[in-house]
Amino acid sequence: MTAWRFADSPEDGEAWLNNPEVLQAYVDYQARDSSGRVHWRRVMVVTKAWFEDKLAAVRKGTNGPLWAGIPPMLILPDAQGDDLRRAVDSVVQQGSFDQYATRLDDADND
Repeated sequence: MTAWRFADSPEDGEAWLNNPEVLQAYVDYQARDSSGRVHWRRVMVVTKAWFEDKLAAVRKGTNGPLWAGIPPMLILPDAQGDDLRRAVDSVVQQGSFDQYATRLDDADND
């Protein structure tokens, strides 16, 4: 079982689980590298609705921003609460997202 946690605080994570259409969260999780060492990785998690809202705000001209910065991001189906928690857990357990997540410095995450 791969360990994961909300990066900022459990309270921020719970706020995201309850309001994913307006909030985003960061998740830290453990992943093994090719040598078998475990490292913490971080990814931003959002729902489809949050992502579409941010993309819709990117406009040509003076009515909005002209760009959107996209960090390593996992876009999940629209859901809330335990359904989102299960979706994050499923991706973390598969390990297929590791190449996109940001590797964290071991000293900061012991």
